[in-house]
Amino acid sequence: MPTHHGVRTALRRPRPHMTPRNADVAALTHRLTARDRWLIRLLHDHDVLTTNQIIALTGRARRATTRRLSTLHSLGILDAFRPFLTTGSSPYHYTLGPAGAAILAAERAVDVRALGWRPDATSRIAHSPWLAHDVGRNDFMVRLAADHHRPENRMTLWAGEHVCKALWADHIHPDAYAHITHTPTDGGRRRTVAFFLEHDTGSMRPERVDAKLTGYADLAASTHPPTSTLVLVHASTPGREKTLRALLGPTSTSLGVPVATTNATAHAADSPLADVWLPIGTRAERTTLLGLRQAFPQAGPAPVAPGTWTPDATDPQTHGALPWPPTPPLPPSAVGPAAGPTPHREAR
Repeated sequence: MPTHHGVRTALRRPRPHMTPRNADVAALTHRLTARDRWLIRLLHDHDVLTTNQIIALTGRARRATTRRLSTLHSLGILDAFRPFLTTGSSPYHYTLGPAGAAILAAERAVDVRALGWRPDATSRIAHSPWLAHDVGRNDFMVRLAADHHRPENRMTLWAGEHVCKALWADHIHPDAYAHITHTPTDGGRRRTVAFFLEHDTGSMRPERVDAKLTGYADLAASTHPPTSTLVLVHASTPGREKTLRALLGPTSTSLGVPVATTNATAHAADSPLADVWLPIGTRAERTTLLGLRQAFPQAGPAPVAPGTWTPDATDPQTHGALPWPPTPPLPPSAVGPAAGPTPHREAR
């Protein structure tokens, strides 16, 4: 994952001008596979995904994936750019293109404007000062979702920043909310760990990170009975994690908010699912993400209305603040017809 994104320069992959209005959605119907539609929804949920992240989620070979992405780009379904790096080259960063927005709007029987998509969406993302943060957050979540070495542990829910804002903006502004479900290979009882993610890049004052715990305490107090949800704080370096823990420890204890921390170095050679999480106030050694369930037995899922995570095709407005549930983090296993001409090979 690139770590030095240029704010002023982003190389956009060329393509003839297209808008949702002139996209022939009907003509594209037979060109789309189930995975293509899944990717359209996922990019709408999370704004931007790199080539490497999409490869990790789909589990397909690099050549096949880059060829398919190039085809979807040529059709206007995806947009793409490469951020400027002072050294080396960055992978393509994919966003939702005009035809993709039109397809998603047609699928949901709404106008494109109701999706929140704008013609300048890709330019805004490419030049956003938060691009490195957003890509880093998504990279972390993709690593959790695509950990094929631990098939018994699966990310069953990934609610991005947009969904979190719609549901809990009165109290908190997390980077993500997710469920990791453990299904024992011996047929035992399934267990789920629900958590909010605070992805810290070191750009924010530690005191501001600490102040966020008040919002999580307020959210817990809004339920009856009060139920706290685990907060995971991912720091950029071991030193940053140590600094944050010194502040978060007393606050977490006084407010009753369950918090665990890790840093990018701790899981660099393994996985965020491994023994890399250090709970605050309960134990001295690191444990697995599923082990945090034992460290914080009082923690539970975040408060939402019944049926929030379940799609209702008959009435997309059922959930009020959340018209459509989050897209599953992993693609459907069934793949439809292959599509399109052979594209030009993507630069790595």
